[in-house]
Amino acid sequence: MGGRAVSIGVCAVLAAVFAGAAAASPNVGFADDATKFADDGGAQLFDQLKGAGAVENRVAVYWDPADPGTIQEQDFLDRMLPVAAARGVRIVFSVYPKGAGTFSTDTDNRIAQFAAYLKLLAQTYPQVRTYVVLNEPNEAYFWAPQHDANGVIISAPIAERVLAAGYDALKSVDPSITVAGLGISPAANDQNSTSPVRFVDALGRAYRASGRKAPLMDELDLHIYPDNAKGQDDGTHYAWPQIGPGDLSRIKQAVWDAFAGTGQPVIQEPGASGPFLKLRIGEVGWQVGVLPALQTEYTGDENVQVTDEARQAAIYSAVVKEYGCDPSVTAVDFFHLIDDRELVHYQSGLLRIDGTARPAYAAVKSAIAAPCPKQKPWRHATIVLAASASLDTGGQPLGTGDLKLTLAAGEDVDVTVAILRVNGPISPGQADRALAGTARGMTVIGSGKTFIKGGDRIPVSFSGTLIPGTYVVAVRMTASMNSRRWTTAVSAPFTIGG
Repeated sequence: MGGRAVSIGVCAVLAAVFAGAAAASPNVGFADDATKFADDGGAQLFDQLKGAGAVENRVAVYWDPADPGTIQEQDFLDRMLPVAAARGVRIVFSVYPKGAGTFSTDTDNRIAQFAAYLKLLAQTYPQVRTYVVLNEPNEAYFWAPQHDANGVIISAPIAERVLAAGYDALKSVDPSITVAGLGISPAANDQNSTSPVRFVDALGRAYRASGRKAPLMDELDLHIYPDNAKGQDDGTHYAWPQIGPGDLSRIKQAVWDAFAGTGQPVIQEPGASGPFLKLRIGEVGWQVGVLPALQTEYTGDENVQVTDEARQAAIYSAVVKEYGCDPSVTAVDFFHLIDDRELVHYQSGLLRIDGTARPAYAAVKSAIAAPCPKQKPWRHATIVLAASASLDTGGQPLGTGDLKLTLAAGEDVDVTVAILRVNGPISPGQADRALAGTARGMTVIGSGKTFIKGGDRIPVSFSGTLIPGTYVVAVRMTASMNSRRWTTAVSAPFTIGG
């Protein structure tokens, strides 16, 4: 894929918008272990789940490396699964190790044991058709360490091996099992955790280096939460490389950058041939303040900003319509169905702790029942995201000291800046050829390289002298996460000495 040109000082992107086919009814469920621990096997909660129009419940299944061949909490699973089946509720297993440092030691052996555990689960519970392998491996709470002493991401390359082994193990039991990967966290600090876009990039690099031809996953599981439930809604955007509630296209682009052209499918777009990777919103939730009358039913103290019940209902309705009607999304699982009693955990359920329904219950039910609107199909970007370059020559420049160039980009980019001597206006394509040393009639007088971190805006300084003549400044930005995406910008000609 090639870059596209923009003129310096003018940053405009024209995207064709096509009407997509109407999506099927959204598949909505919950991520709630309360069903696993309920004395009735989850019967009452499953009835309430179905009453809202939901179809699935995702439960956690832990793996203990100290007891690798024993199914954890098997008695609870054995009790719950028949109850779910009787009520027509699909169960999804999210399988991950108990300890964050599990794969940091005895790595090869533990990956093999974990894969064997997945195989044992699939053989024991053939009614479970979807497995989420790992949970937020870009967060130190679930996977440590994230980086080596030099700051290089080491969690993703090991996670790639775990996913590969898990995929092969589950498919060996039944090729029709759906393997979802990661349950990736939407935001991280890139210090003791790893932002989702960077994690997917590192995962793709490890996959390419491995030489593997088979996929790692059929679905990418993504978690979506607000940083501040009181101030953010379903359309909130986060700064790159995080994934905010309104940034679903960003994770799609990250997947394309990481895996396009490999054995791992990417997200569907018009004109492309399959197979395709699907997205699964494995957890999504806005915490609410508890009603004063129920305050004594909860324990501890709240530790985050919360919203109110009416606003939660509006957001949840929008979530169903936006995510659930996206044809690339297979399921949207709210976290939770019913509140956690401890305030330090999540009070994001459609049901309060006493089982009574919040307004979100009726809102979600109504949104599920409503027909999905037609969707705008997603297309991968071929240029640098949000690239801009602005050159001020100060009118009639006397030399390089009068040139003021400012650059910005919406993602990490590697940049080449050059002053070219020309006979007149040139196109960005001609500038590309000049930078490559293959153009006639243009001379590169001086050039330099720099790096822009996504979201930054930086000045570029010039030095040296220019003899009288006509010049342009050319800028080429290349996406650090995909060298097949670039943007070349070229200024209008300016004259020195004249």
